[in-house]
Amino acid sequence: MTPFRECIEQSPRHDQVIRDCAVLIESFLTNAGGVRGFALRSAVQTAQRKRPDLLETASRRVLPECLDALDPIYQIWDVDTHEDFAVHLVDIHGNRAQQAIIAVIDRRAQASNHRMVQSIYGRMRDSAHRDVERVLPDFGRLLADELALQTQRA
Repeated sequence: MTPFRECIEQSPRHDQVIRDCAVLIESFLTNAGGVRGFALRSAVQTAQRKRPDLLETASRRVLPECLDALDPIYQIWDVDTHEDFAVHLVDIHGNRAQQAIIAVIDRRAQASNHRMVQSIYGRMRDSAHRDVERVLPDFGRLLADELALQTQRA
């Protein structure tokens, strides 16, 4: 089976998938409540003043690593069963998928040269599992929709 990353990156809609991921992140930030949500939104808004394309750029950089991390789950998905990929990812392998995505984010945060990114992530890390759990269904749907479109084109 083709690697998951390759499936998405070779899609004619790859740039749209990146934009959709940025919208997903923006929606997550908008809906994040409380003081923590306010802190996240403020940090991102501050960074966006210098880089208006921040969320799209971040999506372009992080998505390939997330797809690589999710590849083992993708490889055991059997498209012929007509099981929806979002169901496969979220309902059947949700915990494994969350751990894979968090591992990617942890590595990215550790490797960052920006102290502000490391500081903010360090303070928010304890709730990362809950955050990924909240966004995983929408992320899974986004990926499933793209895979479905590819199947229709084939």
